[in-house]
Amino acid sequence: MNSSSTTILYLNQTARVSGAEISLLSLMTGLDKRFRPKLVLPEAGPLLSLAEEAGLEVSILSGLPQFGESNQLKKLVRIIRGAFQLKQMIKQEGVRLVHANSPRMGYVGGLAARMTSIPSIIHVRDIYLSPLTSPLKSILFNFLADRIIAVSQATARSIMAAWRPLARKTLVIYNGINLRKIDALKAREIRKELKIEKEAPLLGLVGILHPVKGIEILIKAAPIILEEFPAAKFLIIGDIMSQSEAGYLDRLKALVRELSLEGKVFFLGYQKEAPELIKSLDILVHPALYPEPLPRAVLEAAACRRPIVASSVGGLGEIIDDGLSGFLFKPGDVASLARHCLHLLKNRDLACQLGEQARQKIEEKFTIERHCQQIASLYEELIERGK
Repeated sequence: MNSSSTTILYLNQTARVSGAEISLLSLMTGLDKRFRPKLVLPEAGPLLSLAEEAGLEVSILSGLPQFGESNQLKKLVRIIRGAFQLKQMIKQEGVRLVHANSPRMGYVGGLAARMTSIPSIIHVRDIYLSPLTSPLKSILFNFLADRIIAVSQATARSIMAAWRPLARKTLVIYNGINLRKIDALKAREIRKELKIEKEAPLLGLVGILHPVKGIEILIKAAPIILEEFPAAKFLIIGDIMSQSEAGYLDRLKALVRELSLEGKVFFLGYQKEAPELIKSLDILVHPALYPEPLPRAVLEAAACRRPIVASSVGGLGEIIDDGLSGFLFKPGDVASLARHCLHLLKNRDLACQLGEQARQKIEEKFTIERHCQQIASLYEELIERGK
């Protein structure tokens, strides 16, 4: 590669913000000066604002496929139209590689890359629970992607099970946490903001409000915890990603009322700097009901030295060593979740020890420097091969 900056085009399917988008921004801002990252979105929204605040180049192409599009014909039209728009941008900007932040954007990004004879990467941040029924999808992704990045071993296994031809193209690169940034943040005085007693135990979860997150499991565990720690409070940090999930939020609030937990459970919505809140927690809970690839909130909690209680699904076991850097429990097991939380609240020295071990795991395997170096090496390999 020559000494001038190499333009990499990043595609994201939404301008809303979740862990996938924060991880993408961390990558784009963490790359060294050899690369010129440029982000393309299908719409304006919070992600656009965050990217611009970070000094990144951003363009909006309204013809791209959008998150939540259900009409298959419209989706196909958007893929084709979007690919031609991207083809023009690739030529104008001198793009050397396309990096799609999801399989959905892999269609349009991969097609545009093939039309311009440059390599493409699809970043998979999900877990596929069952094999895909259409062989055409396997064939398309095998043709459109030069490499598939899986964010965890659990994700890689699901890809290989769902899209068998992609096994030879798939590699695992863990997401990275910027430890310098985390360490510079101060714990938010959320107790003062919410008029909570200074010594009240705080338990919380961070993530989009979706049924897969198992948020109701924490709410159901709250009365058990309150029996022994009546001053405890529970923070739910996050928001729905689309109006289709509004009913789930309503059900969660109804459950809080049903269990008479008003004033005990707080819905705080999306928070731009979630680690500031995580630092104020005594325990980070992640009660996912279904396999999750590599939850960013759990990585951030480990980086903040918070003790973690999480369900034993997906990639969570790749972050947490049960009993050493946190506790894992069977998904949906309310009693087990409550028992682990009570054990930590009663044994503060153990909680601190688990938090320190969790931080050490982040330093060893999940730093932003390691993440960016691995992806930069992949970029160089693919671009050199394509010359």
